[in-house]
Amino acid sequence: MATGRQSLVAVAVGGKVYAIGGIDHTGSVGTVEEYDPLGNTWTPRAPMPTARASQAAAAVGVKIYAIGGFGAGPQSVVEEYDPASNTWAAKASMPFARAYPAAAAVGGKVYAFGGFDTFGAAMSTVAEFDPVANTWTLKASMPSRRWGVTATELGGFVYVAGGHADSSVSSEVDRYDPTTNTWAVLADLHKARFIAAAASANANLYVLGGSPGTGDLSTIEECTPGMLYAHRKN
Repeated sequence: MATGRQSLVAVAVGGKVYAIGGIDHTGSVGTVEEYDPLGNTWTPRAPMPTARASQAAAAVGVKIYAIGGFGAGPQSVVEEYDPASNTWAAKASMPFARAYPAAAAVGGKVYAFGGFDTFGAAMSTVAEFDPVANTWTLKASMPSRRWGVTATELGGFVYVAGGHADSSVSSEVDRYDPTTNTWAVLADLHKARFIAAAASANANLYVLGGSPGTGDLSTIEECTPGMLYAHRKN
């Protein structure tokens, strides 16, 4: 990337990857850069109007939604990016300001999970954003309060893993069903971790890296949802 930064988000739309926001040597930034895997090139794009880091992001159709994060404190702001026109638009704010939330898109809606509030307390709040109606609706809360969780869509469900629960790091894995608005508590991760990464592949969930509270992790864990069991990988 042209701009070195951390605590950013990355979202893939239309065969391109968009690196959004984060922190550089000046503080929180709204920098957006587009990566073209075919050309192996980076292109600067219109910056996010609200500079922030540790936000969540998800794509619905061809548009990207940047949600919450940390700028001048935890944010409730939501902004929509249209790669085709290279423009940003302000959308309805979340019901609560939060930093380090996670987000996933299911069925044309975006779901925001957890985070910490303006007092620095972990949250269990879940909210659903409808891009068409431009409205937020509170949904069933997570089974426990956590920030720095991962949220990954797989098979129409969202798997929320790890996180920080105020005074301790969590190994909890929960599954959210948007259709019934219900939660199931699954087998714990082998290793408690927060601010990790997660992705789905071949009908399995993978949780990568993160921090156990002190230092960093290089381990990867695999969850096979049908078995509701986590397997450690080297």
